[in-house]
Parts: sequence; C-alpha cells; structure tokens
Amino acid sequence: MQETKNPEISIIIPVYNVEPYIRRCLNSIKAQTFTDFEAIIVDDSSPDGSIKIAMEFVAGDSRFKIVTRENGGLSAARNTGIEHSVGRYIAFIDSDDFIAPTYLEKLYNACEENNADMSYCGFTYYIDKNGMKKNQMFIVKDCVMEHNEAVARIISDHGLHSYAWNKLYKRTIFTEHKITYPTMYFEDVATSPKTVFYANKLAVVGECLYFYVKRQGSILSTMNVKKINDLLYSVMIISNFLRRNGEYASFETEIRRIITKFKLVNIYSIIRQHILAFSFKGMHSNLKTNFKMARYILDCEWTPTEGLPELPYAVKAPIKKDKK
Repeated sequence: MQETKNPEISIIIPVYNVEPYIRRCLNSIKAQTFTDFEAIIVDDSSPDGSIKIAMEFVAGDSRFKIVTRENGGLSAARNTGIEHSVGRYIAFIDSDDFIAPTYLEKLYNACEENNADMSYCGFTYYIDKNGMKKNQMFIVKDCVMEHNEAVARIISDHGLHSYAWNKLYKRTIFTEHKITYPTMYFEDVATSPKTVFYANKLAVVGECLYFYVKRQGSILSTMNVKKINDLLYSVMIISNFLRRNGEYASFETEIRRIITKFKLVNIYSIIRQHILAFSFKGMHSNLKTNFKMARYILDCEWTPTEGLPELPYAVKAPIKKDKK
C-alpha cells in the first residue's frame, strides 16, 4: 500500500463571522498555481453561515478540511490550526482577506531557492466598500535578510511588519520551539519576532501578493483600554523572550524604538478615550501609568520568566458621566 505524502504547505484559515468574505478567500486559495497544500479551516464556533460556505469547498476538494473548536478567538484558532497541520511550511490567511494566484508559489520558491526558513511578501490594503486598492510601501524589496537584520527590523516595525499573514514559515519553527499565539490584542506583535528569531534567514518577495481587506474603523479609532494595555504588553513579551535567550542587548535599540512609538500611540488613545467618555477624571493618572509601563519594560532589574511575564501596571477605563 502506497504511503500518502504530506502536503508541502499547510494553510491555516481561522473562521468567525465572515460570511460575506469567506467565499472570496477560499476561492483565492483554490486558484493557487502552487497546488501541493492542505487548507485547514478552523471553525471558531462561528454562528453565521461561514461554515456552510466552507463545506462546499470541503465537498469539492480533498485539500480542504474543517476543524471545529469552542470559541476562543483568533489566537486560539491559529494554535488549533498549527496542532492539526502536517505540511513542511505553514501559512496563515485571515478569512476576510484573499491572496494572489502566485502567493504560495512565490513564497515557497523564495524559501527553497534561498534555503530560508521564512519568506515574506508585500500586501495591498483593499478597501472593501468601493474595491479601492492601496499598495503598502516597502523600504526593502526582493532580498534575503540575515538573522540579526530580520529580527531587528520586525521588532522595530521598520520595513518588516509583524502580521502573521503575508509570511511562509517552516512548521518546525512553531513545533520545535513551542511557539503559540497568546490570547490578547496585538498577538502578532508579541509572536512574530519569535518566529523570525528562530529562522536562519528571511527571504523577501517584493511583490504585493496578499490582499488585506480593510473593514470599518482604523486601529486608532477602535482602540480601547484593553488594546492600550496590550499594545505595550506585547513588547514586554518580546523583551522577556530576548532576555531569557540572552539576546536583549543585541536588540535593545529596537525595543526602545518601538516602546517610544507605542507610548505615543497610547497617549493619543488615552486622551481620546476620556474625551469619548466625557470624563477627564483619572486621565492624568492613566497617562502617568502609560509612562510607568514603558519604563518598567525597559528596566533591567526585572527577572525574565519562562511563561508570559507580568506587567504590574494597567491603564484604567474612564468612568463615563451620566448625561443629564
């Protein structure tokens, strides 16, 4: 009896409430010029008709399969997909996004031809309301980044974005180093530098092959207290990881750079939260807490932990005033 060969690539597609988008996403996967893949559709207990649409693809193509789990959010769904994957490589695609026909082929060839554990491509902002496209600009084009350059760039968000999608990973990066996505906002920021850290090098494809569907609300306009706290906490997780691996000094400049950026984002977001709540009580305290969080992360005195670290400060939600 002939042994079944595992696919080269496992595509992980978390699904929750994406009925208007999922057919386009799955059609773009089905249309790939690189065909040696499995598509793992992770049903995060989606209450809409998303999975009914996904079942059409499963029925018509043996490469597609559905894994159902209790609702746990995007990170939990990605982790479930990793557990069920068998490919040499892993790709994540958000189920409201879609990919160009050559997406897998070009990322795969970039890894294979350059003996790289990861590859990365450009992406296009796709405004779904009117089908408008906006190319994301890149500092780097076609190139191969050696380990230290890639880690520095992804930590500082300089020419290398921390999104889980638009990348191809050797599956062993996750399985051998027990990398999982934490349940929080900005989970990509807290995780992607770890994947790059364990990659020998990263091959960059200077083409926009991933279409990121930009739905209502910018990041800044949707910031809430949980996101404000998680933004800096994501850097705490990476700082903890680097300290534990004895590499913090090598990337301290990049940590300081991204801390400064996120601290400024939080200043804007904290003030905005208080304005929306019609309450400035506690705003000064929250702004001070934001600076305390940043200083604590940069403090050399705290001891790194094996698991997720603890950040002993948190911005508090403003108390809304009753309208008379």
